[in-house]
Amino acid sequence: SVVLRAFADPHEQTFLRGHAAPVTCVALSSRGTFIASGDSGTDSDVVVWDVETRRELWRFTEHDGGIRVLDFSHDERLLLVIGCDNRLSVFDMKTSMMVANTELPRAIGVVTCATWGGFVKDVKRRDTDR
Repeated sequence: SVVLRAFADPHEQTFLRGHAAPVTCVALSSRGTFIASGDSGTDSDVVVWDVETRRELWRFTEHDGGIRVLDFSHDERLLLVIGCDNRLSVFDMKTSMMVANTELPRAIGVVTCATWGGFVKDVKRRDTDR
């Protein structure tokens, strides 16, 4: 389960139940629209939750042996997933379709963190959409 707690009242909690195995990683999208959680099961699942409704939005079952890394793109459009099976997948949050899937080279070792690349800054060093 994933537990959501209100900042104002620590007794206000919501349990997001959807995993059969212990949760190994969690990611929150930049605007707080989505939460993704991954588990350690043999048939690992990634569950994407709608934060506002507290309901399961998508379930991805492409990885086996556990999920190590989850990360949303800055615009909340894509979700990066790296599993213990040494595969990297990218999912589209509007359609739930897998848009990329590749096996990572064994030479890089165990991947425990990943993030999306930076953005071009404007003249005042603000992020742009490029």
